[in-house]
Amino acid sequence: MTASRSHDVSEEKREPLSYEYYVKSSARSLLPLAVAFGCGVAVATFGGRSSQLGAGESSSAASVFSGTTTSRNTDSRNVRGIPQKNDKPTSAAIDTSTLSTFDELVTGANRRRTQSATCSNDFSHDAGPGSPWDRLSSFEESIVKTGLRSALKLNLYDSDPFQADSVRSVDLDDPPKAEMLEYLDKGGPKPERYARAWVMHLQGEADHIMEYRVGPIDASAGTYGTVTALTKEGSIPGSAYKLTWSQQSAAKKVIKSFAGHPSVSEFLTQAFGSTSTIEHSFHENDYDADASRYVNVAYRRRTSLLDNILAYPLPFEFRVDMEPANDSSQWRIVNVLYRHEYFATSLDFIDALQKGEVTIQPTLPFSSNPFWQTLDGRTTDRPDNDFPPAVNVQPAKRYTVVGGQVEWLGWSFHVKNRARTAMIIHDVRFMGARIAYEMSLQELQAIYTGRQPYMANKYLFDSVFNYGSLNRQLKAGVDCPVEATYFDNICVFEHDAGIPLWRKDHQGNKFYAGAKNTKLVVRSVFPVGNYDYLVEAKFNPDGAIDMGFAATGQLFMSHYDKSEEAFGTKVHDEALANVHAHFAAFKVDLDILGQKNCVEKTEVKYGPRADIPGTENDNPNLHVPEKNMYINRVFVDTEDEALVKVNNQAPVQWKVASCSEKNTWGYHRGYDILHPNTPLAISDEPSFNDYHMIFAKRKEDTEEYLTTPVDFLSINEPVLSVTNIDRTVDGSEAQGISNGESLKETDVVTWISVGFYHVPRVEDNPVTNIVESHFRLQPSNYFDENPSIDLGQTDRYRNGKKQESTPAAGCSVEL
Repeated sequence: MTASRSHDVSEEKREPLSYEYYVKSSARSLLPLAVAFGCGVAVATFGGRSSQLGAGESSSAASVFSGTTTSRNTDSRNVRGIPQKNDKPTSAAIDTSTLSTFDELVTGANRRRTQSATCSNDFSHDAGPGSPWDRLSSFEESIVKTGLRSALKLNLYDSDPFQADSVRSVDLDDPPKAEMLEYLDKGGPKPERYARAWVMHLQGEADHIMEYRVGPIDASAGTYGTVTALTKEGSIPGSAYKLTWSQQSAAKKVIKSFAGHPSVSEFLTQAFGSTSTIEHSFHENDYDADASRYVNVAYRRRTSLLDNILAYPLPFEFRVDMEPANDSSQWRIVNVLYRHEYFATSLDFIDALQKGEVTIQPTLPFSSNPFWQTLDGRTTDRPDNDFPPAVNVQPAKRYTVVGGQVEWLGWSFHVKNRARTAMIIHDVRFMGARIAYEMSLQELQAIYTGRQPYMANKYLFDSVFNYGSLNRQLKAGVDCPVEATYFDNICVFEHDAGIPLWRKDHQGNKFYAGAKNTKLVVRSVFPVGNYDYLVEAKFNPDGAIDMGFAATGQLFMSHYDKSEEAFGTKVHDEALANVHAHFAAFKVDLDILGQKNCVEKTEVKYGPRADIPGTENDNPNLHVPEKNMYINRVFVDTEDEALVKVNNQAPVQWKVASCSEKNTWGYHRGYDILHPNTPLAISDEPSFNDYHMIFAKRKEDTEEYLTTPVDFLSINEPVLSVTNIDRTVDGSEAQGISNGESLKETDVVTWISVGFYHVPRVEDNPVTNIVESHFRLQPSNYFDENPSIDLGQTDRYRNGKKQESTPAAGCSVEL
């Protein structure tokens, strides 16, 4: 729906229309709207006339913005949306004269309809409210922390901050798959709740970090069960984890002391202006073989006018050597660099300053355009820029959300944000059959480059920042449509794709058929430093799923001089935006008609007909090309054959399939995984992006996550190897993701990496537009025909007359 207006081209100055005015006038101009989706009917007539709407549920406008769950039925027992005994249809009138905001319009038109019980799936259990997968409540987290403090005798409040232990992260330890399947499919006992926690032990000389499992957690009794160590004591040095607040504070004091030295303070004033207008930022990484702790420090211009504190880099940086870790009095400033002039220690730099051996070249004064990095609006002559954008209105929601359980057009699944890695989706079913046990974001990686150490060493595994807990309140109307359902920093909404799902026109309009294409979008957005990331899954009515991530944000920059152009793009007077890469890793655990699956490889080839199976006895006089395109389907035997680097010049389609179940036409039922063939890692540093896809046997205990928090600062020795036997966090040998095991009749997990390299443009300032990368899961011979042929959202015409749709059994559809 878009705003309507006259096309008067008079010179009279127009005042911008308010959003409220736009909503009211648009609502009044709507024709009577009749909508029937799936099962049941919802009719909304605007302009003060009555509306026949579905099953009794009221949804307030506040729920759209407060993050509460909006669903077909708020009774937690009615997870599947099946009408209950006392449900009665209701009717209500929508009076547009009282509408003041767009969300009121949407909410008024969004009361739910009843759904026939014959249209829902019948499972032993749904993962609805109170699901074993639900993230830990704040009360459960407090129980876990209390248990850790008690069982481990943690000293959390020592007067010496370097002797105070700390709980660095707590998250749900998802139940074992076997227990959940027993519960979901066979009505077995509900799995108990456990947590996993990383604890920094700083008492004594040898600080170290350990991971623990805590549980079972009984919130009703307030008990935490037992605390079990998952790593060997002392095997992981404290330097393997990101800095504690005490360590950061101590490092800042060392930096402040260095900057406060009279010679250094005078240098900073001469080189950069008043010291009150500059500040430092530091980045931690460990590239040293001895695992020593240090941070690289770079100076930047500080001003209240900048929305991006990274935007005005200065040509001065150094390193803080933080050894020994528990005695900041011995920490030193080393590797001082000013405009490519190197000094081994802070004393060397100060000595050179006092002898007049440092050539000071003042940076430019604060830009004549101090607003170049702000996100404030600009004056513009763009035509019609004062009118609101087009928006979609969904008169009635066809999906339900109860707790984390979502249903739509035959799809059902449980979704949540976990603290460390954000979105995870469990128990994905289509038309009652489980397609995937788990689909989850596993890691976000950013790799930078630069001439100077600060940017050259910037290599990030972002899960160490617990980005799943960094979610902010989603902004309705920008992050997601206003009519979306919001919960747990996730939004769910049905999206009009704006292009047919399928269509065919025959014989000069004597016959036409086409299906409207809509998708159910599940999305989460979270900030990590200078970038905001979006992760989403799109469920399609034909049984396909698109999943991926997107990035938008502000560029990391270093000080520009001509010699640095190989490392990026000049975007302002003295600012170089550095080249970098964004990669995301996903875990997809497909269960195709059970857990005994195989991996099918379909090669698309081109060659002589003599090489094509089945052509051996063809008549040589056939008028056919000497060469043809053909396919070759095989099941791979081991993990070694399933390390995938997509090559467009040698097309291969990869599929997880049932080893035994076939469709009517004799093909193994399964799901293709279509990769967008994004770039692979080109650096020598370890990366999950060495392969596009890795098919591997599920190993319950060792591959729940792709990385661990201690990989962030020890990237040259990651905890979980991709292809080889490697050490675990406690130093013992363990299997990596892929080590040659059989892929025949086993539970197959696919690790998928997507991403892109970002060569900055001037147009990426002051903020980069969103860039996205998705992969697709699509049914491949899973059905006997196109599963979307039954959609009610289909138009069919024969000889100019509209044909009635044929609904699924038990559903009434009116178009």
